[in-house]
Amino acid sequence: MIKSGAEVEISVLHQTYQRLAELVGVDNMLKIYSEFRGLQIQFPMRMYDRDAVGKRIAQEYNGGNLKALSDKYDYSQRWIYQQIKTYKQNETWRESRNEAFRVIHGCDRWWATTNRVSVTQ
Repeated sequence: MIKSGAEVEISVLHQTYQRLAELVGVDNMLKIYSEFRGLQIQFPMRMYDRDAVGKRIAQEYNGGNLKALSDKYDYSQRWIYQQIKTYKQNETWRESRNEAFRVIHGCDRWWATTNRVSVTQ
C-alpha cells in the first residue's frame, strides 16, 4: 500500500485520482483513496442541507434580507420565503398551544406538570 505522496507516480494514476490529486494534493488524495476506494460517491447539487437551512433562515431573516439569504445558501427566494412562512405558521401554532396549556394547567411550562416540578409564575 502506498503511504506517502512521494511514492505516487501521478502520470499513471486513473484520471479520477489524477484530477483529485490536482485539486487537493497527493497526500489528501491518498487519504480519500484509502477511505473511499471502490465506492461510488455522488455529491448533492446543493452544498447545504434543506432542513438545516430552513431552520437557520428562520433565525437569520430580519424582514429585508430575503435576497441575501437566497444568495448565501443558494436557494431561490421563493423557497426561502416558503420556509419563513412555514416557520411563522409553526410558531403561531406553538404559541396558541402554549396559551391553551397555560389556561388548562395554570403554568407556563409543559414539563412542570409532566415532571411534577413546581413552577412559580
